[in-house]
Amino acid sequence: MSLPVVFVGLLVLAGCQTEQTREARAPDVDVDVDPGQWPRYNIKWADVDVGTREQTVTVPVVRVEKEQRQVSLPYIDINPPGSATREERTVSIEADVPHAGYDLQIAEVRAAGDTMWVIARLTEGKESATQEVTRVGDRVVVNAPEDLNVRRVVIGERPEGVQNQQYRFVPTMAALEQQIPQGARVLYRRGTT
Repeated sequence: MSLPVVFVGLLVLAGCQTEQTREARAPDVDVDVDPGQWPRYNIKWADVDVGTREQTVTVPVVRVEKEQRQVSLPYIDINPPGSATREERTVSIEADVPHAGYDLQIAEVRAAGDTMWVIARLTEGKESATQEVTRVGDRVVVNAPEDLNVRRVVIGERPEGVQNQQYRFVPTMAALEQQIPQGARVLYRRGTT
């Protein structure tokens, strides 16, 4: 018996019960060849039940608390000639960071063609005493044509976290300048309004 047949046999015997129903017979070797026969088996598999049940386990919990506050947000009103429909929308950028010592602020908004670039800076300040995942963010209100394409970019190092996968992170503003089309108009710059 070859090694693969023995291995397969051991696997079959480990998860089920096997009962041979016919003996093996080698072919006769003479001028008239009898084809022989393979053994036949009845296989009874183990009963397997799949479902759910209640069990107490320890799981990590991240809490993000939100509350409504009255705040002043930058407002950008874009009214290109020939534009029939515009809509007001809040454009936000958020990131999950390892502690509350981070800050995320929209630094600039630029426009090039039908694309608006929302550029935020992620900086790490003083590390807080507790290492707890926190969400930071910033937003601007834009009244613009409905078909305006919005690109969100963060200047800084990408922290771990699912939320942080939806934005492009670049290390420096100089690196981003190579990606933004030349002649892009600065619509908003933090600290100049």
